[in-house]
Amino acid sequence: MYKALLIILLTISCNSENIDGNWKANLNIQGNKTPFNIKIYDNSKRAKLYNSSETIELDAIKIGNKYNFQIANFDNALVLEREDEKLVGHWVKYNKKKEYKLGIEAKEGAWDLKVVYPNNFPKRWKIVFTDNKGNSSDALLLFTDNHASILTPTGDYRFLTPIFSEKKLNLYGFDGAFSFNLEGSLKENIYKGVMHSGLDWNEKFIATPSVNFQLPDSTKITNLESKALNVCLKNLKDEKQCISTKDNRAKVIQIFGSWCPNCIDETKFIKKFRKNNDTQVDFYIVSFERGRTEKISLKSLKKAKDIYEIDYPILIGGLTKDIKVSNIFKGIDNFASFPTTIFVSKAGKVVEVHSGFSGPATGIYYDNFKMKFKSLIELIQK
Repeated sequence: MYKALLIILLTISCNSENIDGNWKANLNIQGNKTPFNIKIYDNSKRAKLYNSSETIELDAIKIGNKYNFQIANFDNALVLEREDEKLVGHWVKYNKKKEYKLGIEAKEGAWDLKVVYPNNFPKRWKIVFTDNKGNSSDALLLFTDNHASILTPTGDYRFLTPIFSEKKLNLYGFDGAFSFNLEGSLKENIYKGVMHSGLDWNEKFIATPSVNFQLPDSTKITNLESKALNVCLKNLKDEKQCISTKDNRAKVIQIFGSWCPNCIDETKFIKKFRKNNDTQVDFYIVSFERGRTEKISLKSLKKAKDIYEIDYPILIGGLTKDIKVSNIFKGIDNFASFPTTIFVSKAGKVVEVHSGFSGPATGIYYDNFKMKFKSLIELIQK
């Protein structure tokens, strides 16, 4: 009897210590359930977060009964613990002034989030968002075989999962850095509803199919005078480093933040481009961070450098709460987006300033960006 009771107690203890397995989870965004799948393994030390067509690798730190799954270089985490047969916890953003927690609850198994489109479903829509003050903005809603995305003049919403049911269409996105939940009705090719994101961001939307709608040219949003491009800042080694137009070198300068998923996507692309192309171009990152303190921001930035193996100089612009991009790049006009990328010729002329980034989730727009990028690199080397 004693041995049997001991075995039962040990089994319960082991189960409470190990949360390995496949879990179908819901993130609570302002009372709206946003489904995602997560696989926990290696004695609950690692996990894979599945967001539509992408997989995000996570590492865990155990504190008491809770598992803190770190989101790459971001100052975010999934904090989970077992409660009977469930996992409960929160998605936490630590770099916010006020407490930023969204509830998570998960059960064993996996959601079927495979995309199945209705017959003859349009793949390209104009979507108009309207905020609580009545301000509206236009964007492109794009559907591919495996996912959806929303492209704005200053970047994209990355990977979204479209789920159709009856006369409804829901779009879900959660990559550990940002969260999106668009729930709406779909009737006679009119899609309308409300988008919720994070703690309190919500906007009404209405979308209709469109083959002709175009976003503003991302190269005409922000301008920078060539004579203004002389910047001296500290790098990650605490050394002064300068970017100058007087050295007869072509340059690409990313205005970046390690907190910005689009910035990370662009950096991954540039790193791959540099590896596959022999150029006479100097690449730089000038980073503007959003950590609670300079120390925490510097830690996140160094972590991003290590995770993504960034092999070109990173200069520190400062904290966005304390300093504006225009304080560093004097003469920049209408800065609108992280990332913003500056292309400078050998002669020291600013050839182009590109706002935002059309990432891998945007399909043909990403392909077009890659071709344009290569052309610009060839141009500024001449």
